[in-house]
Amino acid sequence: MSPFAQMRTKEEQLDANYVRERLDYAHSTGKFYWKPRAGADLPTIRWNGRFAGVQAGSVKHGYTIIGLDGRVYSASRLAHLYMTGEWPDCLMSHQSRVSSNDCWSELREATHSELAAYSKKPRTNTSGFKGVSDLNGKWGAQIGKDKQHIFLWLYDTPEAAAQAYNGAAVELHGEFANGNLLERLPAELKRRPAHHSNTGVRGVSRLADGGYRAATKSKGKNIFLGNFTTLEAATRAYRNATQPRDTDEPSPQRRPRRLSKSGFCGVRQRGSKFISRITIAEREVHLGTFNTREEAAEAYVKAKAGRQAERVGAAA
Repeated sequence: MSPFAQMRTKEEQLDANYVRERLDYAHSTGKFYWKPRAGADLPTIRWNGRFAGVQAGSVKHGYTIIGLDGRVYSASRLAHLYMTGEWPDCLMSHQSRVSSNDCWSELREATHSELAAYSKKPRTNTSGFKGVSDLNGKWGAQIGKDKQHIFLWLYDTPEAAAQAYNGAAVELHGEFANGNLLERLPAELKRRPAHHSNTGVRGVSRLADGGYRAATKSKGKNIFLGNFTTLEAATRAYRNATQPRDTDEPSPQRRPRRLSKSGFCGVRQRGSKFISRITIAEREVHLGTFNTREEAAEAYVKAKAGRQAERVGAAA
C-alpha cells in the first residue's frame, strides 16, 4: 500500500463533525485552536484550563501537523475537511509555496505531478534555471509530466532554454506552471546567487503575487528588508544592507552595525520607552529615555557625530 493510500485509510476514521467539535479553524490565518471539552470532571476542567483556546498543532519539516486521538494529521488536509466536509481526493498545494501557511485562500488540491510542476528548481541545479541543464556547451531544456520526461531542444544560451521551458510549463501545467524568471539586472547589481534562490540573485526571492522579497542574515538570524515590485529594487535593498557605505556620516536611517530589536544602533526598547546609549572609552554612556525610537536614534547620532568631531579636532 502506498503512503498516500495509508494516509487515506487513516483519514476515513475521522469525520468533519468530530473535527469541528474539537477544533476551531480561522480560515483567514490558517490557524487551528482547541475548543473546550464538555464535562465537569476534574481531568476535563484541567484540560480546558490548559488547552482551551490555545493554538493547536506544531510545525514539522515545514508543514503544520495536528494530533487527534493519538493520530497525526496534516493541517492543510484538516482545513479542507473542516471547510468542505470531505477529505481531499488529492494532495494539497500551497499557492504561496509557504508550506506552513494553511489559509483557506492559499490551499488547493493538486496531483503529484502538479506539485512537482509548482515546486522550485532543485538545489543541485547549476544552470540557474528550472528545467535547463548544460549539455557539452549547449543548453538543454526538458520538462516532466505524469512521470514522463519531455526533451524540448538544445539552445545556445541558458536564457533561450529557460524561455522554452516556460512556454511548455504553461501549456502542460496551466495554473501550476512555475516558470523561470528572465528579467535582466544592471551589470553592477549582478552577484553570485545563493544555491536556493529562485530569482538567480542572492538575497532576493520571488513572491507568489509577482513581487520580490529581500532578506539577509546576521548572526544566524534572518533579517527582513522589505517587499518590492521589481527585481532591481529588491536587489538594491539587499546590496545596500550588506555592503558598507562610502561615507562615515551617521544617520538614523543607516542600518545598524549591531542589529537590535529597535532597528537602530545604540537604541534599546524598555517597555513602551526607548533608551539611547553610546560607548565612549569602553564605557557605556546613557544619553536619555525617549518616547519614540526615532528620537532615541537622533540622540545617538548627535553623540556619535560629536565624538567624531572631537577625534578630528584632536588629530588636527
